[in-house]
Amino acid sequence: VLATLYARQKKLAAAEAAERQSLSVLEALPAAHVAAVAVGDLHLSIFLNSRKRAAEALPYAERARTIFQALPLPEPPMEAAADMSLASIHASLGRRGEAEAESERAFRVVESFYGPNHPQTAWMLLAHAAVLRRIDRKQEARVIQKRAERILREAGKNYLEETVPVEALLPH
Repeated sequence: VLATLYARQKKLAAAEAAERQSLSVLEALPAAHVAAVAVGDLHLSIFLNSRKRAAEALPYAERARTIFQALPLPEPPMEAAADMSLASIHASLGRRGEAEAESERAFRVVESFYGPNHPQTAWMLLAHAAVLRRIDRKQEARVIQKRAERILREAGKNYLEETVPVEALLPH
C-alpha cells in the first residue's frame, strides 16, 4: 500500500524501493501467497516503466501475467492490468505491434468482464488510448478517449477516482 501511495505522489523512487521490499517479504512466504507476488510484480513493472526503465520493467510484467494466468481462480481484470502494463512497456521499447496487441487484449478482457459501459472499461479504454498515442495512432486514440470520457460522465465518475486524500493515508 505504501508503494502505491508514494506513486500517487509521484515519488517513484520511494515507490520502487517500497515495492521491492514488499516483494522480498512476499517471495519468502508459502506458495499460497503467489497472487500477492503477482500484484507486487505488476506494481513494480509500472513504477520502473514510469521511471523510463522499460527493459528492467518487462520481466516483472511478464511474471505478473504468467502468475495471474496460472491462478486456480481466474482473475481477468488483473490479467488485463498486466497486459496493459506490458503494452505500455512495449510502447516504451518501440515494439509497436506488441504494444497494440497487448493493449487491445487488455481492453477486450475488461470489456468482456465488466461490460461495455462500466467505469472500469472506461479506465482501460483511457489506458488503451494512451498506448495508441505513444505508438503514433493519435486519431484512434482520440476516438477511444472520447468513448471513455462519455462512459465516465454517464457513470458520474471523473478522472480522479480518489475517495480520500492521499495525504490522509501517509504516516505522520
